[in-house]
Amino acid sequence: VGPIRRLPGSLIKPLLVYAPALEEDLISPATPVLDEKTDFGGYEPKNFSGTYSGYISVRESLAKSVNIPAVKILNSTGVSKAAEYMKKLGLEIPADDYSLALALGGMKEGFSLNELINAYSAFPNGGEYFSSGFIRKIVIDGRSAYHKNDRAMRVFSDDTAYLINDMLKTAAQSGTAKKLRPLALPIAAKTGTSGTSGNTDAYALSYTTEDCVGVWLGNADNSPMDITGGGLPCNIALKINEYLYSTHAPSDFVKPDGIESVTLDKAEYYATHNIMLADDDTPVEKRFSEIFKKSALPSVKSE
Repeated sequence: VGPIRRLPGSLIKPLLVYAPALEEDLISPATPVLDEKTDFGGYEPKNFSGTYSGYISVRESLAKSVNIPAVKILNSTGVSKAAEYMKKLGLEIPADDYSLALALGGMKEGFSLNELINAYSAFPNGGEYFSSGFIRKIVIDGRSAYHKNDRAMRVFSDDTAYLINDMLKTAAQSGTAKKLRPLALPIAAKTGTSGTSGNTDAYALSYTTEDCVGVWLGNADNSPMDITGGGLPCNIALKINEYLYSTHAPSDFVKPDGIESVTLDKAEYYATHNIMLADDDTPVEKRFSEIFKKSALPSVKSE
């Protein structure tokens, strides 16, 4: 019997949408994306809330798992290119599943929870993918019959991994995984829910520098349930993490040298949706900070 495969819902967004676009320097956490009803050549996705927010940042769109920006970003990256990153993460997407609906987890079979946890572990590992396993080695009569291959696969730069970690920390503080906020420790998280006429799969996946915890709830016969990823799965993830860190707290994600925090002009950002550096005369209340790759820093200063 093979692994149980289920549709990943929005759990796929960091892996397929945001990390590849960051790696390709198409977006930053501050990039504004217009969240509005959009027709992508006959494909008209909707936000889970049924509402639209206008321009929102990439950070907010990921933390709150807003659908339209995710589809727009995947459209910019290209499904084929994004799928190449997924393959390196051990998540191969069949060619007949290639469509923009992948941004929301729309596919035929999906993945096992273990495969998704493996893929997410690349983020706390600085962008390197390791396949997990329960058996490290097998020795028979003093001879090694099996030894697990722990060779790492570089999928994303450590800069991209850190940006994802930081944005998913926001998701655990004020986004769809905010039920984890009482933990008061450096933890990143993403939720996911899938189903058309009722929810059939609900996920909460969290990780620290020490552990990656995945929770899935669903029915074997795919019958619908009244559960979302940010609800009961998140509460279960909270209990597991409370147990894991009952006696200590994990260290925070280490910021690479290639990441820099800059101060931006808030008035310019919300009025014109341009990313501009704050000048020396910008009032404190008209500033906000965001992190960027040093290779993709904003250069224009507001006047």
